[in-house]
Amino acid sequence: MLSDGELAKRVKAALHADPYFYDKHVTVSVEQGAVVLRGFVYSDWDLQDAIRIASKAAGDRRVVDNLSIKGAGVDRRRTDREVLTQAPGTVAKRTVPSMLDFLRLVGACSASDRASLLYLAHAVQRRLAEDSK
Repeated sequence: MLSDGELAKRVKAALHADPYFYDKHVTVSVEQGAVVLRGFVYSDWDLQDAIRIASKAAGDRRVVDNLSIKGAGVDRRRTDREVLTQAPGTVAKRTVPSMLDFLRLVGACSASDRASLLYLAHAVQRRLAEDSK
């Protein structure tokens, strides 16, 4: 079994190693046996990525999400309902039925297809963010 320090290093290394996740503003600690993520990310998608990567690296340890979403002057977590009802023409306007549907699709793909879909999703997300500025 890994010590708390080794586990924190393993999760931080996994976040850093993922080519599609920007980990500069995320800190990792282990408290009472649970991996705790703190800091901020720039989108709902990045938040889900952080949790997915940390959970995989943590194995059977619990992952506590204390991350916030920061962007466009907003520094708080937004629910899917808030994103879906946001004013038309803004960055968060959904181009697919929901993020959950997309994640189900990604989960059903082979590893190579999954990597391609994730790359495409990040590219679209960044393009939407650029277009809104």
